[in-house]
Amino acid sequence: MRHWLASRADFPVVGQFFTTEWTAYFFSYGGLSFDLGIGFVLLWRKTRWLGILAVFFFHLMNNWMFSIGVFPFLMISATVLFLEPDTPRKWLQ
Repeated sequence: MRHWLASRADFPVVGQFFTTEWTAYFFSYGGLSFDLGIGFVLLWRKTRWLGILAVFFFHLMNNWMFSIGVFPFLMISATVLFLEPDTPRKWLQ
């Protein structure tokens, strides 16, 4: 994580923070916390749309910052598994 963040130190405004030690820990444990908690947010109907927005933001930021291939888009598309079964049918009508 330190290496990935250090290679992005040229980002405007936030790039200066990417070389500090605490930023690597923040990104590492923040990503871990997000991954462990987002499933519960997506499973609960009242917070599902907030969770979907968080998934979009998190994975698009991963794609923008780390260029890790198709994985972020695969995970964004997998959020459809958390929707009610008739939701795609409603969208198409």
